[in-house]
Amino acid sequence: MHLFRVIVTSVLLAFNTNAVQALSYSLERLDNGRCSRRRDCPIVFVAKGEIERRELEGFRDFVGSLNQRAAAPRAFVIDSTGGNLAGAFGLGIVLRRIGIPVIVAGVEGGKLGPGFCGSACVFALMGGRSRQVPNGSSVAVHAPQQVPELGQHGGEELSSSNASDRRQITRILTDYARRMDVDPALITLSMSVPPDEKRVLTANELRRFRLVVTAK
Repeated sequence: MHLFRVIVTSVLLAFNTNAVQALSYSLERLDNGRCSRRRDCPIVFVAKGEIERRELEGFRDFVGSLNQRAAAPRAFVIDSTGGNLAGAFGLGIVLRRIGIPVIVAGVEGGKLGPGFCGSACVFALMGGRSRQVPNGSSVAVHAPQQVPELGQHGGEELSSSNASDRRQITRILTDYARRMDVDPALITLSMSVPPDEKRVLTANELRRFRLVVTAK
């Protein structure tokens, strides 16, 4: 666990973060049906809540508080309606650098249960070395409400009349999706959905857009 914590902490320190924790983080033992005793069950990160602009500070602090002798977490389980797009980008990049699988689910009683990953959460999901959306969980997309980093106060509202902003945010999202080995067609679909609506992806779409992938 010590080596894992050092690696994760060093990755997180590479980002300039200055905010309080947004997602709530915990470690849970997951009964995957293959562990003979509970103490032998794999440990997973569990993240639940809304993603904020500087989400990495909370994750860094949580990782830094872990018991060095504990087993390294096997996966990052997330249940989030979304939040800040820039924060989700940063979290996704860190998860990819750590090389940890991401699962959309909740955890209760040591079992995976239904979870939701919508809006900005989808970009955190993209960071997984492998990505899973178990039966009962769902993923939803829509166009972002703001263009990050364009405005003086955290972003400018997107509108159909501001075509240049839409092109810019589309390029940003497309470049990120490609970097994460996700089909850029997902971004085209997302941008076609109004910000106040949501488009739940089917199981076939999750596979076709490569949001669900197994580790190579």
